[in-house]
Amino acid sequence: MHGLPIQLPIRLYLDTINALVTSDDRSEFSALVLIHCQMANMVSGLEGSFDPLACSTLITLFERELESIKTTFRQVWTRELEISLLAAKLCLYDLSLCHIGRLSSSTRHAGHLKPAELVILTYGLTAASRMIDIFNRPTLDDTAVNDMASFRLQICYPKRFFILMVYAALFMFRILGMPSQLEKSDINMARRKVQIAINVHRRSIREPGDEHDRSAALIEILSRIEPSFYMEHFRSEYSRSLISECKQMARERRFGNFTHIEACEEGSGLSGLPHEPLPTQSQIFVEPSALLHADQISQSELTTSDFDSGELPWGVWDNVIFDSLML
Repeated sequence: MHGLPIQLPIRLYLDTINALVTSDDRSEFSALVLIHCQMANMVSGLEGSFDPLACSTLITLFERELESIKTTFRQVWTRELEISLLAAKLCLYDLSLCHIGRLSSSTRHAGHLKPAELVILTYGLTAASRMIDIFNRPTLDDTAVNDMASFRLQICYPKRFFILMVYAALFMFRILGMPSQLEKSDINMARRKVQIAINVHRRSIREPGDEHDRSAALIEILSRIEPSFYMEHFRSEYSRSLISECKQMARERRFGNFTHIEACEEGSGLSGLPHEPLPTQSQIFVEPSALLHADQISQSELTTSDFDSGELPWGVWDNVIFDSLML
């Protein structure tokens, strides 16, 4: 409250919690507790790290520790635990990238990644891809995809998992923002996963303007932006959370230069990738092009307090659930 750090014996608390989760306890709850302990341990380590190389070393160690939890609890491992594990990885990868950005802001060059950042982005690409694949898996296993009622029962995850699905897709834009620094295969994989995420959200729409509808619109809008625009935002010295950055980019594109976006073919999605047609039951998706034309927005909407505060006035991020995952 007064600018003084809270002196808590973090290491003692973490050791105590780990001791309580005995080796005989193989429940899902115990696995989740250990995942959170590893997250707390990693955040504590990052706080005392003042070197980018040390950050990447911590991330590598953290990766191994989390995978060991999965091995230990393999008998009770579920899809929900897998999502929680991947969420922990993505959050800490993003936190580490922001931390490294602050450490090296004075020596940063536009478009240049440090070796530590390349390592973390590679880990992040794997985790985000796995997250998207998990949500897309029911479409591969279900023989009656057109039966939307039964399809939705298979993907009835809690809302916090839905937010993580959006977060995984947005993390891909960190990858797409560095096309000259990463392998071409990694860039292509990120593009494919973004398109898969858009299609998964489209198939899950129940009514116009619901969370899946808004998420699909936002991700598709961002997928049509030039890579240099990602780099300009994600490499900022005053980097905020990933979701906040994506909100800002979409807002600027919404009221800025539309030349690049309007040149895209309607419904084409990402350049060079096949566009998956929607089932008849799902064709209530609000096309991003309908949201991108400024002549559909009145002047009063351009000057609302929501717009001034950085929120999108056109309805994509007007649900408090979307703002609950801030790093």
